[in-house]
Amino acid sequence: MTKRLTITILILVVVALGAAVWAYVQFQQVGLVGPVNTNQDTNVNQNINDSQNQNLNINASNEVTKEIEELINQIEDWSLYEKVSDGENGIFSFDSCGDEEFDQVIPLFNAGVIYSFKLNDGLQLVYTPNYKHWTNDKLLSLKSFCQAGAIWPKRAYKDKVLWIGSCGSGFKPEESSPEYQGFLRCLEAEKAVKIFLEQK
Repeated sequence: MTKRLTITILILVVVALGAAVWAYVQFQQVGLVGPVNTNQDTNVNQNINDSQNQNLNINASNEVTKEIEELINQIEDWSLYEKVSDGENGIFSFDSCGDEEFDQVIPLFNAGVIYSFKLNDGLQLVYTPNYKHWTNDKLLSLKSFCQAGAIWPKRAYKDKVLWIGSCGSGFKPEESSPEYQGFLRCLEAEKAVKIFLEQK
């Protein structure tokens, strides 16, 4: 009986020593390399990816080609505009949106000088005197024309109003038609105008 008890005690001691050695080895490994935090690594990688994606979005939204930049620079080059009316043939005869304050000024625009320029040989830009000395905020608060293919007032300056046309009346020309290339030039001009107005 005593011999059996001695053997049992020895077995328990060996097991205990083995467990102690295993625990010591694990402790040394943790102390040297530190705990592996998979959640933290995942969060760091996600933050890096989010930052990269954000930078890509910013670069994409701010990307302006040399051609577009040249078109933007032409918009406020008033020397490119030619006089198309000296009061004898006004061009603003589009359907009204019912804004009386705006409608009352249309006769003034039609009776005065009107300058026009085709941006990229496609999109019609117009400028007129700013008869009512509208600020840009005031101008944009008015409802102008409710007609496809109209020319809309888009920016007010101290002495003039800039009007922007559109690329047709809503119908895309056939790719095989002579008008298609002009339509593409007009769309590129519209992109330049959009960026121009966003930068103001």
